[in-house]
Amino acid sequence: ALGLTVLGTMAGNYTNVAYVASSGSVDPNPLNNTNSVVAIFVAGPAADLGVLLIPITNAAPVGGTILFQCIITNLGPNAPTNVAAQLTYPTGMAISGVFGPFGSGAFNTNTGVLQVFGALLPGSYEQVNVQFTLTNAGALTSNFRITSSSLPDPIVSNNSASVTVTGLVSYALSGGVVNCSGGALTNFPIVLTGANSTMLTTNTGTNGSFTFSSLLPGAYTVMPTNSNYFNNPASMGATISN
Repeated sequence: ALGLTVLGTMAGNYTNVAYVASSGSVDPNPLNNTNSVVAIFVAGPAADLGVLLIPITNAAPVGGTILFQCIITNLGPNAPTNVAAQLTYPTGMAISGVFGPFGSGAFNTNTGVLQVFGALLPGSYEQVNVQFTLTNAGALTSNFRITSSSLPDPIVSNNSASVTVTGLVSYALSGGVVNCSGGALTNFPIVLTGANSTMLTTNTGTNGSFTFSSLLPGAYTVMPTNSNYFNNPASMGATISN
């Protein structure tokens, strides 16, 4: 192994290449005889900022939600101020919850801007988790990008991140609960289990009816759960198909 320390005399990107010049024996694998690395020298203080945009799941039914982790990192070497990044998203997604930011910052739900207060130290990060409700089916692409910093960024390739999630066509399942005389039973608890590990609960309305929304195709079981009544039948099956 050979270690070298180089002194930059001019700002710019420099590619350093090392290779095997000679050997006293035959090399069975000459493909690994060359390697290179890019050294970046900047004229003054700088900060390599990067962003991550991570959806917790890649698909959800229309009416369902997806949580996005939005992260700004400072990879160094210096600590900039006025650091901000903007989250943009398409029609078909609506912000329905915000968790964080978890450091010194603020998130504006109107503009989608995550603003860091004070200096973002090297090796540190700011994060906000944004929950979206999907209102359209199809491919939905969001973007998170650095919009401001007090210091120049020598590496801009990690200043933006995009992800695509899918809104799935969803369905509703409705029914009603009545007593033996045909009268509607209100505020009667109903449990739905089945496809995609679904387990939902609701209560009947004033007319004894209930509805479960944002369901994907599959087999489901509907079960009334009021122990003060003898339920006949005890449960009913339903299948949703495209």
